[in-house]
Amino acid sequence: MYRLVLFAFCLMIIFCCACAPSGKTALEATSSTPTASPTSTPSATPEPTITASRSIAPTATASPKPTVKQVDSTPMIVKGKEKVKADVNQRFQDFLYATGEFTDRKIAEYTFKSDISEKTDLGCFTCDNKYKSFYIQGVVLYYQSTNLGELFALGTKDRNGNRIITLVEFPSNSILSTNNKIRIAVHSNNTYFSESETDDDIEIMELSKKDEVYFNFLNECMNKPICFNIRTCLGSEISWYHEIPENEKNMYIEGSDLKVEANRSLISRIYFVFTLDTWFFNSVKEANAYFYSADRSILTVQNYDEFENLVNTSYDQIPSFIYGFSVIK
Repeated sequence: MYRLVLFAFCLMIIFCCACAPSGKTALEATSSTPTASPTSTPSATPEPTITASRSIAPTATASPKPTVKQVDSTPMIVKGKEKVKADVNQRFQDFLYATGEFTDRKIAEYTFKSDISEKTDLGCFTCDNKYKSFYIQGVVLYYQSTNLGELFALGTKDRNGNRIITLVEFPSNSILSTNNKIRIAVHSNNTYFSESETDDDIEIMELSKKDEVYFNFLNECMNKPICFNIRTCLGSEISWYHEIPENEKNMYIEGSDLKVEANRSLISRIYFVFTLDTWFFNSVKEANAYFYSADRSILTVQNYDEFENLVNTSYDQIPSFIYGFSVIK
């Protein structure tokens, strides 16, 4: 009996050992688990790289914006109308303060001498008592084209001799539309003024159209004085009016007659290089009534915006000259 029990116990031990896994098999099973974990890691590493490359795109798109704003806001780097405005404002200030190109000495090189006072200056330097017309000198600081002609910003002097900038109109389109010609007299020296076509010192230009030649000449007149004739009476009040051709009469009607009051206002407040004596009028009372009426005033501007405002709001008050003008080259 004892031997039978011992034999059964031995068989059970042998059976248990046969069913258990070997040591080599258990080790292989254990080492296969960590091997799978590092294999999945490389698949995740590209993600930070993709994210970084996308973050560059907004930087590249945004960088030009502040550059453009910086250029636009930099002083003196302006375009188009803003540049014109800045240039005109600077020119106006230079004239009013007699600096740069607009010192008294430089202006005197291109202004006529008064045949009455022997002086050279801006303002009214001579006149024609037969036709009540006055010859004005002023510096062209800016001009603007209109449907009637050109509007000049003219640097001259007021009655007290102070520098001012006023507006005058040259109705060149009205002159041409009435079959007349634009007349420009180019003088070679700044001695006494003359309108004689036989004078060797004068070259007369007569233009029947406004082309490149005309506008090039206007641009050459910038920053230099011009001389023109302001009439203070109606064309029909001139003694020889009935003798002139119809086209000239029409030029007076369209280009000058409507501005007689504006012309008188200009003359009443502008500087006279000579003494306005009673030789021009029948009496001192007539002279005072004609020129020094308290209700007359002269248009003045100090910058580009004021010029534009007067053009748009006070056109009827802007004096006008016809025929043409004279310059010294």
